[in-house]
Amino acid sequence: MEAADFARIETSLSIELPDAYRLFMSSYPSEADEDIRSHALFSDSDLIVAENLEHRKEGWFGIKWPDEYFVIGDDGCGDTYFMVLGKDEKVYFADHEAGPHPTENLEECVSSDSLQEYMAEALELAREVEEEFRQREERRLNKKWWEIWK
Repeated sequence: MEAADFARIETSLSIELPDAYRLFMSSYPSEADEDIRSHALFSDSDLIVAENLEHRKEGWFGIKWPDEYFVIGDDGCGDTYFMVLGKDEKVYFADHEAGPHPTENLEECVSSDSLQEYMAEALELAREVEEEFRQREERRLNKKWWEIWK
């Protein structure tokens, strides 16, 4: 992300981004694939602004979304990753199906202690999924013709 992206986010949302977020996003890990960049940790300032404005306007599954909750990503299934501006550098996870209420039990929503830790976990999960897919495909390709329907 560039300085103009940070300025657009701050102006559009009337916030001040944490230094830790600016520093991390300035050198967003190049090994993050498109799925991570479009979900787990948004890399596009337009998407960041849109998601934050939508949460503020529409709320989150019936919950009023506080302005200091800064949406940084999602899991693609309606759950939200966020930081709390002015509080700490932690990444929080709001799980609409099974998780604690993000405004009543915030500390139970902690996902990671920092963006670095959060990204390391996201990258590790992506590697595990990729390896599982590779192994499944290898097994499929190595089946004998009579094993295809098993």
